[in-house]
Amino acid sequence: MSVAFYTKACVFVAVFQICQAAQSVTFSQESSVSDESKLVFQHRTFKKPLVRRQSQEERPLPSDDDHKSFEVQHSAKLVRHKMQHKKQKHHGRHAEKEGHQHQHSHRGEEGYATGSDVDTDSESKEGHDTEWSYSAPDDWAGLTGNADCGHAAQSPIQFNDSSSTNVGSDRLIDRVNYGAMTGRKLKNNGHNVQVDGEFGNFTLPDGDYAFKQFHFHFPSDHKINNRNAAGEMHMVHKRTDDATKIAVISMFFESDPQYLGDYPDSSQRKAELDFMSNLGFGGTLPAKDADVDVALGVDLVSAFRAQLEGTYFHYVGSFTTPPCTEGVHWYVMRRPAAVSTDMVASFKTLFPNPMNNRPVQAVNGRTVVVGAISEPTTSS
Repeated sequence: MSVAFYTKACVFVAVFQICQAAQSVTFSQESSVSDESKLVFQHRTFKKPLVRRQSQEERPLPSDDDHKSFEVQHSAKLVRHKMQHKKQKHHGRHAEKEGHQHQHSHRGEEGYATGSDVDTDSESKEGHDTEWSYSAPDDWAGLTGNADCGHAAQSPIQFNDSSSTNVGSDRLIDRVNYGAMTGRKLKNNGHNVQVDGEFGNFTLPDGDYAFKQFHFHFPSDHKINNRNAAGEMHMVHKRTDDATKIAVISMFFESDPQYLGDYPDSSQRKAELDFMSNLGFGGTLPAKDADVDVALGVDLVSAFRAQLEGTYFHYVGSFTTPPCTEGVHWYVMRRPAAVSTDMVASFKTLFPNPMNNRPVQAVNGRTVVVGAISEPTTSS
């Protein structure tokens, strides 16, 4: 081997070793940088939501101890989240159900409550566990919030002319101060049709009662001499200083002349029929959840003066639909008003039997007076 060849070989080996050493250093540095970058990425990924939360909620970043226990906390949080989600889902269904129950339990057929939650809807459209129905009135008391429906002072009841006691000469016409109203609407709430308004006041010994709305039942809720009248109108009042105090003036309708009895002249009968025709009876009444404009003014005194001038039955009862709240003072006028068979038929098209009257309830020793106002706070 020549000296020249040997020298070249040594140089080649030396260069190779130098290159290997340089590559090792470069790889080590790149590996170090890569690991550092990886740690920085991981740290920023972990910190990013915390930094955003800090800017939004102005909360300090977690401590080092918090970081160390992150995995444990996160696992516990996942467990709690699943349990909470399950609980909220169950609670949401329960709350929705209870919401319906609460809304309905505070609104009766007469539109008022036992507490401060008072409005002018004649009957709530919301149900309880199931929607209450006229087809199963005996089941009302079993629905949540309707316990009063099974109590002893319920409405409606039956009146008998032959057994009336405590007959007085008081007239409702002397206690009402009603005015005519225009711009009214007749609305269908799913259980009957009604008209809202500020129609005036009804003065009783314990104060003035504001007349808020009237609505209809065909056939009548109350019975007279063991029969239902063709229909009945409820005129609902609440005391001006206490919305829990309710008084209802009620009037029978008859379509058969033999039951009209003590009846005024034909001009008065025409006024009664015109009143009902103006509301749309005998024509097309509004469908469920709809309303229609009342064509002319609403003047109850002009239409029903003869009834207001006559005698009446008075007793303490309840709403005639759920929640059947008791303590309602009823003033049921004895003299009926006229309604035509076509008018009754137009109503029954929307509310076929067994809608929309409740069976009469037991009197259970309650006093029924005729033609006399008794203090509304003395009975319950």
